[in-house]
Amino acid sequence: MKLFWAPQTRSQRAIWMLEETGFDYEMRHIALSSPDRVDSTEFLGASPMGKVPAIVDGEVAMSEKFNNVESNRFRGGWGDFDLMIETWDAALEGRDWIVTDQFTAADVMLGASAIFLRMFNMLPPTNNLDACADRCMARPA
Repeated sequence: MKLFWAPQTRSQRAIWMLEETGFDYEMRHIALSSPDRVDSTEFLGASPMGKVPAIVDGEVAMSEKFNNVESNRFRGGWGDFDLMIETWDAALEGRDWIVTDQFTAADVMLGASAIFLRMFNMLPPTNNLDACADRCMARPA
């Protein structure tokens, strides 16, 4: 399996998920901001628009669809950032993980979001979301 990735992108979610599952994979760095960037046919087969992350596993090739879903949701005005944070914070009240008592793929998605929001100083101060980000960062993967 090959993972096409770039730092400080949603690729981190794919890397984290692959590490959590223990799948063997190789990473192929995509220099997103390079003026000399030339994408391989293999990468463009997985991600025709040249976006990361993208995965090639044998004959199966795909790019992360969350990029389109999230950008369309926010562009279409599907909600309010403060309400999202409040709802997310309340959902974590008294629990370590969002779905069950065990870490799941949902925690990768939400945990990565909390980590990125905090990294870019966009995460409002909340005990539950900061604690969630800390727990995710402490995971071995």
